[in-house]
Amino acid sequence: KSPKELTALIEQISGSEDFRAQYEELRKAKDEAEENTIFRLQQKKGYAAEKKQVREQKEEAERFNEKLKILSDTQREYFLFQLFHIQKEMNGHQETIEELEESRGEVQGREVTAEQGLKSSKKALVKVTQTFTAAEKTVKQAKTDLEKLEPKHIKQDAEIKNLKKKIADDEKSVEKIQRDEKDLNERIEGIQEDIEQLTEAEEELDKESQEAHNKAGLKLDAQKEEEYAKLKAESEKNNAADRSELESQSRQQKSDENTLASLENDFNELKNKQQQDKDRLDSLKERSSSISAAAQDAKDQAEDVEKELSELQGKELKDSVKRTKLEAQLAKVSAQLRDVKEDRVQSKQEEKMAECLETLKRLFPGVRGRLLDLCKPTQRKFDTAVTVAAGRHMDAIVVDTQQTGYECIRYMRENRIGVASFIPLAGLKVKDINERLRSLGSKSRLCVDVIDCAPEIKPAVIYAVENTVIFESLKDAREACFRRNEKIKAVSLDGSVISKAGTMTGGNAPQDAGRSNSRWDGQLHSDLKTQRNNILADINKLDAVRYDTGHVSELQTKITQLKSKEQYATNDVKVTKEKIAGLQKQGQELKKKITEINQAKQKLKPVIANREAAMKELQNSIESKEDKFFNKFCRSIGVSSIRDFEDGQLLILKQTSEKRRTMRERKAKLEAQLQYEKTKDFVSPLAKIVKRIGSNKTHLSQGQKGKISLAKEEETLRSNLRESEEIRDDAKNAVEEKDIEVKTLQSERTECAKERASVSKKIIAEETTVEQLRGKLHTVLQKASVEEVNLPLLNGGTFQHSGSISETTSQQSDQTSASTHFSQKDNAQVKHDRAEAEKIDFKELKKYRDVRPGQVDSIKKTFETKITDLRGEIELIQPNMKASEKFEDVTSRFKTSADDFDQAREDARDATTMFNDIKQQRHDMFMQCFNHISNELQSIYKDLTKSSKHPLGGNAYLSLDDTEEPYLGGIKYNAMPPMKRFRDMDQLSGGEKTVAALAFLFSIHSFRPAPFFVMDEVDAALDNVNVKKICNYIKQRSKDFQVVAISLKDIFYEQADSLVGICRDVKTNSSRTLTMDLEQFD
Repeated sequence: KSPKELTALIEQISGSEDFRAQYEELRKAKDEAEENTIFRLQQKKGYAAEKKQVREQKEEAERFNEKLKILSDTQREYFLFQLFHIQKEMNGHQETIEELEESRGEVQGREVTAEQGLKSSKKALVKVTQTFTAAEKTVKQAKTDLEKLEPKHIKQDAEIKNLKKKIADDEKSVEKIQRDEKDLNERIEGIQEDIEQLTEAEEELDKESQEAHNKAGLKLDAQKEEEYAKLKAESEKNNAADRSELESQSRQQKSDENTLASLENDFNELKNKQQQDKDRLDSLKERSSSISAAAQDAKDQAEDVEKELSELQGKELKDSVKRTKLEAQLAKVSAQLRDVKEDRVQSKQEEKMAECLETLKRLFPGVRGRLLDLCKPTQRKFDTAVTVAAGRHMDAIVVDTQQTGYECIRYMRENRIGVASFIPLAGLKVKDINERLRSLGSKSRLCVDVIDCAPEIKPAVIYAVENTVIFESLKDAREACFRRNEKIKAVSLDGSVISKAGTMTGGNAPQDAGRSNSRWDGQLHSDLKTQRNNILADINKLDAVRYDTGHVSELQTKITQLKSKEQYATNDVKVTKEKIAGLQKQGQELKKKITEINQAKQKLKPVIANREAAMKELQNSIESKEDKFFNKFCRSIGVSSIRDFEDGQLLILKQTSEKRRTMRERKAKLEAQLQYEKTKDFVSPLAKIVKRIGSNKTHLSQGQKGKISLAKEEETLRSNLRESEEIRDDAKNAVEEKDIEVKTLQSERTECAKERASVSKKIIAEETTVEQLRGKLHTVLQKASVEEVNLPLLNGGTFQHSGSISETTSQQSDQTSASTHFSQKDNAQVKHDRAEAEKIDFKELKKYRDVRPGQVDSIKKTFETKITDLRGEIELIQPNMKASEKFEDVTSRFKTSADDFDQAREDARDATTMFNDIKQQRHDMFMQCFNHISNELQSIYKDLTKSSKHPLGGNAYLSLDDTEEPYLGGIKYNAMPPMKRFRDMDQLSGGEKTVAALAFLFSIHSFRPAPFFVMDEVDAALDNVNVKKICNYIKQRSKDFQVVAISLKDIFYEQADSLVGICRDVKTNSSRTLTMDLEQFD
């Protein structure tokens, strides 16, 4: 059975069930009496509070009437003060506007004049610029033509110089040939004269020899002469070999001496040739050095010009690269700007609000701007979450004080701009940041921590987002809010919101997931526009730098000229070096020849000296032999030796013969030399050189003519260049003059425009002020009408503002700009307001008529503060004007309710007493039965479960759910078999449940015994041991009750006093009963 069923069983057995109906009835009566008592008490309290409230309302109504009178007087004076000074200020500003309009008209006239002059000057500047451009092209063409002539000049000068050098060399050659021919003729004449002189000298020698021979005195007779001749012949015959050898050696010696002389001559000629080549080589080296220096100078100049050109081109290239980068940045920024524009579409109302915000910033210094513009998320992924977290506060306007906010609201109301929220920084009450929210997890951030703003704007941000927490996903937000029961406002990155109450809203649709709809794209749009303007300014600066292409072309031409000059000089150096190499090679050959000749000389000189000695020995040998051979002949003629004879007598002959021989040899040499000299040809080389000189002179004449032609052409081009340059300079001067004139006119126009803009700004400022004053006038009049302020009129009546005009135009003002409503002085509403303001009598305004403009705001604030305080006091009073009439009625009802409460309290006391009596009787009867059964249950269960192994048996007990009123709750029955841990009854085995049920049944029987028990197979789930225990227990208690048991186990029914069996009677086809008394078998 369940706990409730057990309770019902116990209540039935105990007899407490008989009190149930009476218990329920008295309990219901008690509850009704208590409710009635509470109701009467609350009614009494309500009437008491109402009585007190009515009394307070009566007193407040009296104070309210007094405050209303003070407020009416203050408002009257306040509106009179405002209207008086608004009209006064409007008149002053209107006069200023008229003066500024006159000044602007004068400036506009000057500006128009300057603009006309500027247009005509610009046209003239275009014409002179075209003239200058054409002249510049002509100058460049002339320079190009001159530059083209330069290589021709260089080539022509080189050819003329080369021809002049060739002609000079050929003329020197002619002079040398002529000198050589003259020298040759002179030498031939000298040789011929020498030959004639030798011939005459030979004839003279013969004469002298004859005369000398006659003078000697020693004369041989014929015999002696014959003997002498015979001996001489024999002697010569005898010494023929020696004489032949001597003559041979003499000839050889003569030949060697001639060879040595020839070598000496060749040596001297080669030495002279070597010296000439050396001089020429030095000249060529000097020329090569000077030409190399000129080439190096041209190369250095070309490098300098190339460096200058490279720097100029590098700067131009650098600027070009910079411009390319800037254009790429401009394209990137423009693309980003287009992307932002696609997602940022401002409505007219938003544009209107933006203009309004700028106007508010200009008029009221305390306006800081929209909260959206003053803060920004630290990362773009937080944009949506921060926007959702701040909600409507994101578009709120942050101001310094509440007063500034009131003035902004008043201005917007007057101009019908729209609705806006304001957050005043001064006095703003914000909630403290809950530091615990910063530690919720790595996937959450406190919203205020992901917003970047200025420190003074921080309170406004905290006010807007409070303790909102941003989660990375909706799943994380659900985890924190629903599973961890965090009472916070949670926002996911996609914009989903979970409020503190647990409601969920927001999120992006799938089609909106890819769109960039950040609220901060407006600021990004502004930054991109600024960046684009900066890039355009940089590009304009680069465009302003103009590179002189003429100068670049001039540098390139100069480089070409210098490189051409360097090339010519390099070629000349190359040719000169080739000549130097040839001369050096020729010098080496000459040196080699000189060395060979010198070696030949050195070899020949010892040979000649040795031969000279040999010839002397041979001559001595011949003379010795002749002395022996002529010894007898010499004694006969009386001479010591034949040589004395020959020296004395023949000396003259010999000398004469020697001289003759010498003369003849010399004559032969002179004749041979004459013949050699006559063979030399100077005519054909001279003719060739003269012919070459003529040809070169012809070419030189042609070259000089070509040079003159080039000079004339150059002079013509230079003349054209000078004329073109003069035209260009004149055009340039004209351009500069016109440019100065245009700049002057532009400056004048700019100054006029600035002055006009300045005057226009002043006029706009004055008109804005007048517009504001008109709006204020309209607002004050309308407010006076709305607040029903009775203003005095000049005709003695009171002011009642007519709002018909504004009411008829209210619908139009929603579609057009509200600020233009008061900007036109001829507007019907403006005229209407001014006319109504002029009807008001300001005589009552005595105290605040003559005040300084700076004091108006302070006085106005004083009035407003006073009116606000009065209104605040009046609003706080909240009077009930019928409080006096209601007070007596409430007093009567309070007395009646007090009597009703006393009677209800008495009735409740009686009902409670009767209910408690019945409750106690029912409790006592139930607990008496329960306690008895509980105690018996423990002993019976132990008896049924104890054994030799478990002598203590098991444990069973009953427990109450409600101890005060147990019959209203349940009863739990728990049984613990021996050596088993505590378990619920449902978890016990079938046998354990049977034993526990029999124990409970026997305990109930002990409280209220029954005549007998009927047991239907209670032993079905029991083993033999427990069956015996049950049998033993029943047998022990057989004196107290009788048991009728149905069983199939013999171990159970064999313990019975008698048996009753049921079987089938086949004959009668029905049941049949059999009985057996077992007592007779004991």
